[in-house]
Amino acid sequence: MDIFDFALQMEKDGRKFYQDAAARCGDKGLQAVFNLLADAEQEHYDLLKSMKKGTAPTTTLTDVLDGTKNLFQQMAERGHALDPKATQTDLYKKGLEIENRSRAFYEEKAGEVKGKDQAALLRTLAAEEGRHADILTNIIEFVSRPRQYLENAEWSGLGR
Repeated sequence: MDIFDFALQMEKDGRKFYQDAAARCGDKGLQAVFNLLADAEQEHYDLLKSMKKGTAPTTTLTDVLDGTKNLFQQMAERGHALDPKATQTDLYKKGLEIENRSRAFYEEKAGEVKGKDQAALLRTLAAEEGRHADILTNIIEFVSRPRQYLENAEWSGLGR
């Protein structure tokens, strides 16, 4: 399997992962985040597909991180606390692993390809996957925060 076939399958799997995560997540804000990530994976797929056909794709970063910052801000302003169920947190951690592996794959392959355009696209995709990893790290922090607060408050002597 060549780089493009592998990368296309990786992006396809990533999109399905985020669509499934959106469906499993009970929070509308996080569903929106996962849908943004699914759309970004589709954009990556389309870029790779055009590149495989020999078309020079445009390599631009999406604004997915900007959109998620706003969603998290809105959720925090509403005083929203998510249920930190282990199964949900595990789902987000799995997504983080996928994004980190994708980033490493694109960085490695960018050094192996011969064309400058191909290398530039692969580096751009690596940067995008890094942004996705940042989003998932923020989600994990966000859903874990209520548990940390309660654990800290419980042992801080405030309940006496």
